[in-house]
Amino acid sequence: MIPARRWMAPNLLLIFAGILWGQAGHKAPPLNLKAILHAPAAVQANWQTLQGQWVILEFWATWCSGCRSAIPHLNNLAQAFQGRPVRFISITDEHTALVKRFLTEYPMSGWIGIDQQDKTFKNFHVYGRPQTFIVDPHGILRWQGPPVDLTSEMLSSLLAGKKIQMPEENPYQQQSLPNPFFEVMIRPAAPEAMVGYSPGAISWKSGSLRFWGATLRNLISLAYNVPSNRIVGPKWISANLYDAQVTNAGLTLPHAQQMLRQALRGTFQLKLHSYYHQMPAYILLRRNGTPLGLHPARRPGKSSWGNFKKGSFQMFGMKLNGLAQTASNILHQPVINETHIHGRYDFHLRWTASQPTTLTLALQKIGLQLKPARHNFKFISIDSAIAPRAW
Repeated sequence: MIPARRWMAPNLLLIFAGILWGQAGHKAPPLNLKAILHAPAAVQANWQTLQGQWVILEFWATWCSGCRSAIPHLNNLAQAFQGRPVRFISITDEHTALVKRFLTEYPMSGWIGIDQQDKTFKNFHVYGRPQTFIVDPHGILRWQGPPVDLTSEMLSSLLAGKKIQMPEENPYQQQSLPNPFFEVMIRPAAPEAMVGYSPGAISWKSGSLRFWGATLRNLISLAYNVPSNRIVGPKWISANLYDAQVTNAGLTLPHAQQMLRQALRGTFQLKLHSYYHQMPAYILLRRNGTPLGLHPARRPGKSSWGNFKKGSFQMFGMKLNGLAQTASNILHQPVINETHIHGRYDFHLRWTASQPTTLTLALQKIGLQLKPARHNFKFISIDSAIAPRAW
């Protein structure tokens, strides 16, 4: 499973990878798509119209770096099987305008399906991505797995009428249970094959805050709103991995943090104190006398995505707080946003990779500046904690 980005707490990436084992040989659930890009006008994606074709379904998102990494592989497969009874459909649950903007940067072959109110994701029990399914010409599920495991040899075998190696039934698969109304849970991290999420994944949705494979340092960071590099404690808090969940009807993030703090104190017998320490920093400000060269985001939505390379940073739909965090990562020094500029913007900044401070020149070109300063920052020191043993 590969990291994917939606929302970032300090040093934590959202990583999603779904799982739906044990369904090969069953009839595929219905497709509920409100729009299909790259398809003939008025085309409908349902198992009746797709009958007679092998259908490759991929569940993906623009914010998912693992999905972006799989695009060239899937494009190559689509090209290799062009003109044969194989239909590639990539399904996302995002806004159509956002997806169209994404496709100008990351061209994708095949049809692009826009899910209707998450119905198709729910029909296939996909709670993470990227995830790929093969459906035969009679509408029967034949395979499910990550897109990198889908090969041309596998598809050639299917078209030739040969059987392929089916995935073994997940030994951890259990009957689905109703979602809890209230739950606070911390446990040792379950195997990735069991939960379907790679270590470090976070989900904040529908009154539930969930972590998979998080370190205690990461959990403390989010619970107390302190970057993980400002938490002082024993080495094991960065090594041992845990799953955690806080669920409650109408849960807000501050309430979730409060409940998580209480759970951490009880589980790890955690005792800590906070203090402030003055250290060098930068203040991100508007530059006097220079027109503001920010480009408002060209698509709606609450998420951002982009590319980061040495000496180049391109991001779409980012807030200025996110830009400050990125500058902090490049300069290895805290950057505080005091621009008082709201909204989301598209950025493309270039600087000399071997000289990070040249980032200041790139920011000046868009009407911003970095002012050196010293600032008091909150730290957390762990006085005592235990690493509980599960067995």
